[in-house]
Amino acid sequence: MARKPTLNALSPLTAAIISQMKSGQERGDSLYRGLRVRCLAGGTKVFFYRYRATDGSLREIRLGEFGALTLAKARETAAKKRLEREEGRDPQLEKHKERDQAS
Repeated sequence: MARKPTLNALSPLTAAIISQMKSGQERGDSLYRGLRVRCLAGGTKVFFYRYRATDGSLREIRLGEFGALTLAKARETAAKKRLEREEGRDPQLEKHKERDQAS
């Protein structure tokens, strides 16, 4: 009997894979370490970048919703966030500082 194909958790993300995600699922992109997508309870798929802070804590920053943000653009944004980390900056802390200054 033929087996139903399964999605490899280590495979690169594709728009088709993201579209088929069910509520509560989360997947990482094997091409861009740290880029992840999560399907929320209402079915909305959200891209985020997960990284380790200098103190060793695990942090994540939301990049945007799938649809409004394409997979290619999410990868580009994640690459920029990784570059910030390599420069010693913390994307999440910088976002909080910007938000505090705006209010």
